[in-house]
Amino acid sequence: MLIKPTHLISDSGNLREQLDTLAALLETGYDADVASILRDVPELDANESPSGDRYGRTLLMLAASKHCPETVEYLMAGRRRFAAVLPNLRDSLGRTALHLAADAGAPAGIAAALLAHPETDVNAR
Repeated sequence: MLIKPTHLISDSGNLREQLDTLAALLETGYDADVASILRDVPELDANESPSGDRYGRTLLMLAASKHCPETVEYLMAGRRRFAAVLPNLRDSLGRTALHLAADAGAPAGIAAALLAHPETDVNAR
């Protein structure tokens, strides 16, 4: 029996659990599903790190490094009702989403979405 990934998100309202599930979906390539779920869970803070991520990467960082353009574009478009996505946040190794996208050889569309955001620091080291 095939389970649609969107059914993996709990209705419990536990935002930490939902964030962890979205991170797992990004890790396994469910880009379009994650973007769709984010539209349905606007109160989720995409600047938080999933509890299982040892580097403190945000959903934007994971999406950029896992070649998930739909999620990156959605997060960068600024349509979130709650916390705006912060493109210059750094993981525990000091890397931004742009660094991670470049390191992972992400498609040009991901870099373009990150660079189009007015707050992206293109000189971050």
